[in-house]
Amino acid sequence: MSTPSRGALLFTTGGASVNPAQGSPEFANIAIAGAALRSWVLKLHQVTEGTGVYASHLPLSVWIGTGGPETQPDTIARHYWDLYTKREGAEHHYTAL
Repeated sequence: MSTPSRGALLFTTGGASVNPAQGSPEFANIAIAGAALRSWVLKLHQVTEGTGVYASHLPLSVWIGTGGPETQPDTIARHYWDLYTKREGAEHHYTAL
């Protein structure tokens, strides 16, 4: 993955992994797991920075496909593509307006 300097590891969780108060109580268990994954990915980003491997966390605060264009899969996919091509930063929270 590091040889061609194009490897990318993009990890997705729900927005409650960043802000537990944002999620519904019934999602508390997955928010805890997501927060742990988030912590690991942020450290992975730090360790792989400058190696050609890009690691980033993408918490999604959106119900996919339930609203306007910003909730549609194609729109969210463009966000992932931008992250892959720009390779900037360890975390990019996606929030539908």
